[in-house]
Amino acid sequence: MAFALAFLNALFEAAEDAGLSVTRASIPTALVVAGVQVPFSLIENKRSLTLVLGDNVGDAQRLWADTTAAALEDQVTDILAAARWHAQAIETRDRAIADRVTSRLAEEVERLAAKLKKGLSEFQG
Repeated sequence: MAFALAFLNALFEAAEDAGLSVTRASIPTALVVAGVQVPFSLIENKRSLTLVLGDNVGDAQRLWADTTAAALEDQVTDILAAARWHAQAIETRDRAIADRVTSRLAEEVERLAAKLKKGLSEFQG
């Protein structure tokens, strides 16, 4: 538990230093990168600590484990870099969804307008 708290403290400080923020009210907790929330979860068991980053966008979630010999600061830097990548992927996905919705709405409006025009012409004729 002590390592998990130390890790989270290091992650939150590094995120703040990098101009990112951390949501504290959402579940799961998220790193906020340029307004995009990148969810993450920290799982601790008796042998290791694992961080799950992202929401299955692109190449899927990134799993980080404390089993590497790299310094904690280097590992946190890697996680923040991955968070930036995930934020871009999430933003791209959300933009594509919004574009599809807009396109479908426009098609539906055109279809309804044509139907209304046809109905009016039959009524008048």
